[in-house]
Amino acid sequence: MRSVRLEKMLTGSAFVIAVGLIAPLIGAASPAHAAVAPCTSADLTGSVIKMNTLPGGTTVTFALKNTGPRRVTCRLSGPLSVQFLSSSGAAVGRVATSPSLPGDRLLRPSFQARASVSTMEGVLCTSRLASAMRISWSHLAKVIHLGRSIGVCVNGTTRWTTVSSISFP
Repeated sequence: MRSVRLEKMLTGSAFVIAVGLIAPLIGAASPAHAAVAPCTSADLTGSVIKMNTLPGGTTVTFALKNTGPRRVTCRLSGPLSVQFLSSSGAAVGRVATSPSLPGDRLLRPSFQARASVSTMEGVLCTSRLASAMRISWSHLAKVIHLGRSIGVCVNGTTRWTTVSSISFP
């Protein structure tokens, strides 16, 4: 009977130790994250990974990579917001916001967070051209140039621009 209890205790401890070792590698939330500084605009480089344009809309997949001069792990939290911008920098359409992250996520040097934003064009709405997007997240705001102009709905009664879930390495 005693050996069974000891085995259960060791199994439970081994699980806690394993989770404690693995969680930092995958960037999962932990109480220690609060000690890590939030990511800033200077820490992250934004880039477009791909753009898919189909009749009626465009999906832009983008990344924010930790390439900052500090070369340290930084913390992201809360929802991600995307605002398309015209060539003059004026807002185009509504701000699209992702669901909030479940706790803080760590972004190590050279690692990136990815997300996609999809927008409709010309479907029961008026379209305007956008050539960049402003990404706002936690303590940062970053402008990413698209490389070409895309049509974005600027009015209508439906949610025309949406942000997909965010992925981490």
